Amino acid sequence: SQIQPFAEVRDKVAADYRQSKALELARAAGARFQTALGDGLAQGKTFDTMCAAQFVHPQNLSQFSLTSTSIAEISDKAEFEQVQGTAGRMHPGQCSPFIPAANGGFLLYVKEVLPVDSATVQREMPAYLVRMRERFQVAAFNTWFNKEAQLHLVMMPETPASGG
Repeated sequence: SQIQPFAEVRDKVAADYRQSKALELARAAGARFQTALGDGLAQGKTFDTMCAAQFVHPQNLSQFSLTSTSIAEISDKAEFEQVQGTAGRMHPGQCSPFIPAANGGFLLYVKEVLPVDSATVQREMPAYLVRMRERFQVAAFNTWFNKEAQLHLVMMPETPASGG
């Protein structure tokens, strides 16, 4: 490993700096929008009205549930799980705080919670039950294994310190 001359790393340093500043600005804008949105909703204004007033273009997401594994609009798995978890704790008409993420961050607004289609439930229930059984079996095995390991754990005898 050696220190590279500035001329060799200049473009990378400049790109990293621009990315860092863009992220900082995006997060600051998200925090400002959160404040404006909260104030507007408290005054009885709608989410769409507040977005238009703040020049924010919301992204509508496809339907998803707490058991969904992905949606088309979010390619990053960790970000999807963060959105999914946040949305799962919200009620219609509720707005989340601004949540920083790798690409800047996001704020969720739940317009409505849709009832589950009974045909979808009938179609997906067998696979869901299989997944749940597997999870319970793994949990039961891990509980059993941990207890067995504790019962049969052999402590290594301490060796006396060698004296001089």
